[in-house]
Amino acid sequence: MRILLTCLLLTLAFVPRVAAAQTIETPAEALTRDAAEYAKLFAVPQDEAERRLAALDASVPVTDAIEAKYRDRIAGISIQHRPDFRINVYLTGSEAVPDETLQLGGMTVPVTFRTGARASRDRVIWAVTWHQAQIRAMF
Repeated sequence: MRILLTCLLLTLAFVPRVAAAQTIETPAEALTRDAAEYAKLFAVPQDEAERRLAALDASVPVTDAIEAKYRDRIAGISIQHRPDFRINVYLTGSEAVPDETLQLGGMTVPVTFRTGARASRDRVIWAVTWHQAQIRAMF
């Protein structure tokens, strides 16, 4: 019993020191740290990396809106990081959609629409769902 009580008292004495040593990172500090890694990965300056990460964050509702607008044709959406930063939208069919530019996170981001995809994302999801037993059997 003494050993248990001693361990409990030591734990209680140690926990406040550990908690005091930990700091909570602010959003700005997190962005700076993440941007440093992005800058290394994509060989861009720190300030460019910070703008790109802010643009990525701001792009979520925009890409959701693009997906909703082209729901029947959307094959996929991707973010291009090299050689430049842009949003690529892949569509089925041959009807062209003009490219756009958006202001996201303090930078101008091109949006490129590419047509000619063979299947929409919904069709691919349907096919995977319908054939999942056969797909599992292959592995």
